[in-house]
Amino acid sequence: MKLTGTLLLLIFAASAAATTEAPHSSETTWMALLVGGARAGHVKSTREVFSTQVRTSEAFYIRINRGAAVTEISAEDSFVETLEGGPLAFRSTLQMSGTELTTSGEIRNGKVHAVTSSAGTVMQQQFDWPDGALMAEGDILVYGCNVAETEAGQVLIDT
Repeated sequence: MKLTGTLLLLIFAASAAATTEAPHSSETTWMALLVGGARAGHVKSTREVFSTQVRTSEAFYIRINRGAAVTEISAEDSFVETLEGGPLAFRSTLQMSGTELTTSGEIRNGKVHAVTSSAGTVMQQQFDWPDGALMAEGDILVYGCNVAETEAGQVLIDT
C-alpha cells in the first residue's frame, strides 16, 4: 500500500511540475458543516495561481454520530489547470470506514491517464477526455464572471 501511495503521489507531482514555485496568489475559504444545527465537520477550499497553472482543491471532513456508532468521512479533490482553464491533472481521495480510495491522473493529448488505488489493488486506465469537459477553473472561466467579456460569450448568454 505504501508503494501504491508513493506511485500515485509521483504521478500527481509529475503532472504538476511547475508548482515548485510559490503561488502568485492564494485564496482559502473555510466552511462549517452543520447537521441538525450542530457542527459535524468542515470544508476547506483553496485556489492557488502560479505563473502557468491554477491549482484548486477542496477538502471535506464530517463526523456523524448515530447512537454509539460513529462514522467519519473525509474527501479531498485537487485539480491542476492552465491559466486558460485547460485540464492538466487531478487527484481525488475518499476515506470512509477505514477504507481509502484514491484516483489520480493527468490529461495529455486528449487522453486521461489515471491510476486508481483501493484496498491494496491498483488499476491503471487510459480513456478519452470528454469534449467540452471542464475542471474547477475552466468551469469558473466559462460560467463565471468572464463569460460575457467576448462576443461569443454574449451570444452564449443571449441564447
